[in-house]
Amino acid sequence: MCRRTRGAALRKSWTGRVKKGQIVPGNIHFDTTKAHIEDNGGQAVDYTIDQIYDPYNTYPFKGTIDLRKLEAAITRIIHKIMAVRLAGHT
Repeated sequence: MCRRTRGAALRKSWTGRVKKGQIVPGNIHFDTTKAHIEDNGGQAVDYTIDQIYDPYNTYPFKGTIDLRKLEAAITRIIHKIMAVRLAGHT
């Protein structure tokens, strides 16, 4: 799939689904995904583990979502959450 087709498919996947004021928690949103969510009035929020910010940390997968942060967010803002997005990074 070419880049333009993939971008159009990604844009369509968020258009009409995310409403103004809705939140999409996740683990490291890609910049284009974040832009599509926010272009539709939503808010993309990253809940990654703190180890991601330490380049010397040897944690095996720094794209892991921090479940404590996510759980705390869900209890506060569950009424605004549209979906939880987990991306598998290589």
